[in-house]
Amino acid sequence: MKMAAKFNQILIVDSLPEGQLNTAARLFADAQDWARVIGDVPYIASVRVPSSGAFLDLLAQLAQQASREPYVPLLHIECHGGEDGLEFADGSWLTWDDMKPAFVNLNVATRLNLITVVAACHGGAIANFVRAEHRAPFWAFLAPKRQLSAGDLETALSAFYQALLMTRSSERAMSALRATQAGDEFWQLSAQTIYRLIVEGYAEHHLTDEAVGQQAERLRAHAAEHGAVWTQAQIEAMIRDPGIFEGFRREFFMIDLYPEHEERFPPVAL
Repeated sequence: MKMAAKFNQILIVDSLPEGQLNTAARLFADAQDWARVIGDVPYIASVRVPSSGAFLDLLAQLAQQASREPYVPLLHIECHGGEDGLEFADGSWLTWDDMKPAFVNLNVATRLNLITVVAACHGGAIANFVRAEHRAPFWAFLAPKRQLSAGDLETALSAFYQALLMTRSSERAMSALRATQAGDEFWQLSAQTIYRLIVEGYAEHHLTDEAVGQQAERLRAHAAEHGAVWTQAQIEAMIRDPGIFEGFRREFFMIDLYPEHEERFPPVAL
């Protein structure tokens, strides 16, 4: 996850229940200490979010701010989580799909530069709401693959942020995280990588000669029922039309909004 995205704030979102070990507050205090020693680092802030509604409101506020000024947060979220979504301090839940529109709006406002760190068990399931035919909800994310102890989560992410602030290198920061006990239990993926995996997976399963032939047979029969006469070759050519993926790419990477993304996010070679 080489930082091809730019951020000018690290925003720690604290939605851990009262009375539990507050790793968000500890990370914020540690990050402030590191910043004082290192100097010249992005602004570090923390915000308490008590509920799912407050979280969605926060994302909307950040999107408004990013649309008005050159504001790009690295969004660090501390709460409980599961494979289906996130649980907030008051016990309220949001599924990944519930959150997707708010993430997309913020990512659009930041010109596809949003980096999200989900410090919650199964936070890596955030990848589940990425669809190649929809706008990308983030530029990249970092999150645990499964349930981790609070201590392991804190140790790994503290190593990540300390190295990131000291070196300004995402690669060195990830090396520091990987060196911790739970370092291999994290996903770190960019939207560009996820998109490539989706497209390559589709091609592998649906664009083989056998798969295309079967699809074309079904479509030709269906067309004939409605009076249309197409040849097998015509339908196979339509199925293989690279323009389909080009439409997805333009939507996913917001090329229609930001023409410079044409070069930033080139087509996937198949």
